[in-house]
Amino acid sequence: MTAIDWDIWTPKDFGLDPNKNILQAPICDCGCGQKMSMLFNDKQWKEFAMSFLHEYDCDWSIIFAVHPNKTMEFIIRNDTKYGFGGGAIENWKDVGKTFDEAELVNWGLMMDDGLYNALNGQHKYKILE
Repeated sequence: MTAIDWDIWTPKDFGLDPNKNILQAPICDCGCGQKMSMLFNDKQWKEFAMSFLHEYDCDWSIIFAVHPNKTMEFIIRNDTKYGFGGGAIENWKDVGKTFDEAELVNWGLMMDDGLYNALNGQHKYKILE
């Protein structure tokens, strides 16, 4: 898988309305103000997403994880139920199509940079804002 520098991407590149985003990247503790990426293995990103959706006020939300090989995974919360899904996508804007077709209220998007760390089994994810 080829690494992707997601720094130039915006919600519109994925067909998403930026006003409906519920995730914010953590800010570095040193005081520099730089936004940090997060390291997760496959299980950890799902646990993070489920925990976030559980605590968020709007139940009709989804968190996507997109990967450079044009695949996506998502965790969706409808009312008090969770669902999981994903698969190959032809166009990055298909992410927004999935959101629109599900008639959800809010979204979050985590972008895998494609640099898998075999030592600890983690991917580096950037949160799109």
